[in-house]
Amino acid sequence: MLRIGPKPDYVTFVSLLCACSHGGLVDEGLEYYNSMSSEFDVAPRIEHCVCMVDLLGRAGRLTEAEKFIEEMPVPPNDFIWRSLLSSTRTQRNPSTATRAAQRLLELSPSDDSAYVLLSNAYALNGMWENVDKLRTHMNLIDLKKKPACSWIKTAEQGAFIRHWR
Repeated sequence: MLRIGPKPDYVTFVSLLCACSHGGLVDEGLEYYNSMSSEFDVAPRIEHCVCMVDLLGRAGRLTEAEKFIEEMPVPPNDFIWRSLLSSTRTQRNPSTATRAAQRLLELSPSDDSAYVLLSNAYALNGMWENVDKLRTHMNLIDLKKKPACSWIKTAEQGAFIRHWR
């Protein structure tokens, strides 16, 4: 792209950072992020930052992810905290999970995903008393997990079927 045509833009970097995150290419992702503004005059936006938190979190670099959030050029939103919270569950880090959930709930107090992800993080770490307290709290505030929904296309009729989980 650099040799033959258009200069990378905002969307190019979102795509690159997302690909690095899903491919486990942490060092490459960090290089792309750092080159955005210094070489290509693309200011980091929240979408780039979410990709970076996801990239670091998936790699188990939760301390770096938290430091990145503290130093981001844009204020963190619910997507940032949800990404970190999701990573803490897979990395089995309940203390960071608790901090991320608290920040997420400050922004969105009725976000059922915060409770579900935090409960899962506690459960994976055998913290059953915390799981019970969290579920009790959800009941007290009358917060229920919203059912997930996906669409499946059937081969026979070419029709879509709604599937609730």
